Amino acid sequence: MSMTSRNPDEAWFDSLGREDGLNEDIEGIRQFYSNVVTDLTGMLKSEGRTGKFVVLEGMEECGKAVLTGLVAETLCERGLEVILSREPGGAPGADAIRQLLSGAKGWEWGPATELLLHAAQRLDHLQNTIIPALAEGVWVVCDSFVGYSIAHLGHGQGLGRDAVFRLHQQTTGGFMPDLTVVLTAGKVREAGYFVRVAEGYLSLVEDSDVAAVLLPLSSKPRETADRIVALIDKHLGVDGPVGPQAIKRDC
Repeated sequence: MSMTSRNPDEAWFDSLGREDGLNEDIEGIRQFYSNVVTDLTGMLKSEGRTGKFVVLEGMEECGKAVLTGLVAETLCERGLEVILSREPGGAPGADAIRQLLSGAKGWEWGPATELLLHAAQRLDHLQNTIIPALAEGVWVVCDSFVGYSIAHLGHGQGLGRDAVFRLHQQTTGGFMPDLTVVLTAGKVREAGYFVRVAEGYLSLVEDSDVAAVLLPLSSKPRETADRIVALIDKHLGVDGPVGPQAIKRDC
């Protein structure tokens, strides 16, 4: 008799993606994070979300690190106080998890384990950087957020969009950016995984929970950054004190 072994992570995420298995399978996660989620949402309700949270998503070749810097500089020139951040990372604990995810120590993670690590660093990022900044009226411009997990792990690794977003809801209360811009750099030449990831990023535009805006890259980063700022003006508006401010870098 032959037996086929199966990664326990796969079975857990199969059930996580089904409505009938959701409550039972993630009850432990829900209980563990319930107080944390209450603290996160309570902080903004009590102090107000006067800052704005802007995220750039897209494939690595889109140059998001450069573009977030250019966008942050422009907002600062308009008199806003801005934090420049990234994921994975953006806070001390999140940066430590980033090192785990980088594979620098030779560890290799399965897709479900990697997703849990991303969820953990995202919660730390929110608690220690994003939400305190927003509550103080500071804008946060970030390279990647939950859209990364949806594209790379939900689509690329096959965990499914619903499993990824449900975990995000359980760990952060479904906290989302004020504006998500998905950058596209043309047709992906590689087959398989990278095509699925690119399709995952495109799906964010039609995803009602993300409501991303699609923006093709220009040949010059400065032009793309100016177009991103135009989207910020259109969707969020820019209100702030007169005079330049400094960028705080949390990445």
